[in-house]
Amino acid sequence: MEAKLVSYQGVSELEYIPKMRAMTLSGMLLFIEMDHETWNNYRLRDDFFGVTKRADETIYAQKFAGASADLLNANIIARDLGLKDSSSREITGKDGGAVKVIAAEMSDAEATQSYQDMIKDI
Repeated sequence: MEAKLVSYQGVSELEYIPKMRAMTLSGMLLFIEMDHETWNNYRLRDDFFGVTKRADETIYAQKFAGASADLLNANIIARDLGLKDSSSREITGKDGGAVKVIAAEMSDAEATQSYQDMIKDI
């Protein structure tokens, strides 16, 4: 519950408003009195795979929906769910390796040739 001071026609009252709380695996495990190791063992069992998968997906969906509706802190939920901003790009070299850095002075012609050599591999 969140306490909010609400004013209407000059009268102020303290109102208690329900607030969404993110579901967590830890919270569920506390409720059902199970430890993480036991839960992970159930995840590996074929006869419990559907149940454990559904619980994990329900928690994920609730957090995602809550953050999308601005009911939960989107930054915290995005980090928790492993989501990342697609507007930021990571630059890598050939085959995802390191970027080749040439630390030497070059003429314009040498720089042009180096650039052409670099992009032909892409």
